[in-house]
Amino acid sequence: MYLSVFILIIILTTVWYGIIPLIGMLTVRQQWRLFRRRFDDSRLCPILNYSHAPGNVFRFDGYLESFSEKHVIWIRNKTLTVPVSLENSQLYVFPHGSDNPPQRIQRNDITTLTEYSNIFVCGQLSKRNRQNMFVSTKEYPLIIIFYEGNIRDLTVRVIQCGRYKTEYWNKITPYSLICGVFSNLFIGLVFLNRPAFSLTVTVAFIALWTPLFSFIPPGIIFTLLGQHCWHQARIFRSYRDIVYLPAKYAFLNNRLPNGEQYGVLKTNTLALTVPMLVPIPQKKIKEIKEWYVFGAFHENDGPVQPYDFSAPYGALPGKPERLAQHYNRKALIYEIIAWISFSIGMALSTAFIVFLVFE
Repeated sequence: MYLSVFILIIILTTVWYGIIPLIGMLTVRQQWRLFRRRFDDSRLCPILNYSHAPGNVFRFDGYLESFSEKHVIWIRNKTLTVPVSLENSQLYVFPHGSDNPPQRIQRNDITTLTEYSNIFVCGQLSKRNRQNMFVSTKEYPLIIIFYEGNIRDLTVRVIQCGRYKTEYWNKITPYSLICGVFSNLFIGLVFLNRPAFSLTVTVAFIALWTPLFSFIPPGIIFTLLGQHCWHQARIFRSYRDIVYLPAKYAFLNNRLPNGEQYGVLKTNTLALTVPMLVPIPQKKIKEIKEWYVFGAFHENDGPVQPYDFSAPYGALPGKPERLAQHYNRKALIYEIIAWISFSIGMALSTAFIVFLVFE
């Protein structure tokens, strides 16, 4: 029985403090991946105008004009005003100048937003109450993004920031930690008055504080290193996804939804007016011998800024496929280093605590 209790403590501590938060982390990562994929797919949808009939999926960029009853908002741009049903829709708020993930809000929270807030909508346009309205369907859940800044920056911002920063800490984690604390506390209290199990009680009370071990010396050094590497992995994953953005229009034979010709120009020199799709240190720009510039081609002019606000315009320092592999490899390396650092930090702190208790 003595050994069985030890094994039980180890299993409970591993499950509540490790496995369940890890499952939550993978779930959160998948949710954000789905959000980015759906937004990326929206770039292939046409931009709504007066000539479009209901029944299809469209994009719309404008600003919030007014609220109405039954969870309907009115949005407009320079030429068009459209109602949007908030039923079963997904609402996000993108702050300007931040690499934090967008904030998911509920439809009841939308009243806290000010009128004339910038808004991007993608979903199905249907006929409701004798008027065309954006609605959420099972096949095409409605995406509504309130954002600050320029609409042309939104695509890169969504792909870059639309991922969780601290995936270990998610909605499941607090409940998992509480269950872990009470499990170890219960075991400790059950055997507290049994001298033969004094070591078991000590181990149970030590295990109770396991989540804090990585934040005490000497493990905190490796924890900070792991957090830095985790952040770098997040950055390089976003670079990888940004590199793939121009390839999306291959599904439309390299044409944008508005009919513009979209493509790439391979060149050895880069004009100062062309933006970078991914950040490049200034000292390395002169060393780059091959540039790939993506944009629209208008007659004999191109690549230039597309009329379509979702189409990326800018340069990459090399072949996109090779760059994507490079960024993906660096992201994987940093993530492996992060996991190793977290593990070493936890092991060192645990050993330190055990040494202090049993010395």
